[in-house]
Amino acid sequence: MIDWTSPQVHGAIGAALTPIVIAIWKRLFPVSSFSEFDHVRRDDLKRRNNWIDWIATLVMFLGLASWFVPYSKGLPTNDPIGAALGFGLMMWLPASFILIVTLPRGLSRFREFLWWYELKWGIGIRGIAYVYVPLFVFAAAALIYAFRRLVV
Repeated sequence: MIDWTSPQVHGAIGAALTPIVIAIWKRLFPVSSFSEFDHVRRDDLKRRNNWIDWIATLVMFLGLASWFVPYSKGLPTNDPIGAALGFGLMMWLPASFILIVTLPRGLSRFREFLWWYELKWGIGIRGIAYVYVPLFVFAAAALIYAFRRLVV
């Protein structure tokens, strides 16, 4: 009998559904057929932006791993503070890194990164924004909750 409540089953279901969700997301929100960066070769876009994405992904996993810190300090494992901290940092640390690396070179550099991100995933910026903006709002609320609890 399958234990539908086990983390392994949830992980397997998530792994199976992710490509389907991405395919639907791509179909609903295709990448625009033109951009201010059309003159830049795809290889150049990758060279200029892939390293940012790799570091942001590493930072994302570091943020996610922060969930265990409150529990290592003795909080009960059923307290949601670890999940709030991990989710909030998982979202905001990589976004902050991307902004810190791109914005000093101007808004155009940030838009270039976003264009490359669209091309990499095959999802238009509107589709990315429809999903990411609510996640960032929720992640900000989670961080506020976690930091208020950790500081007090």
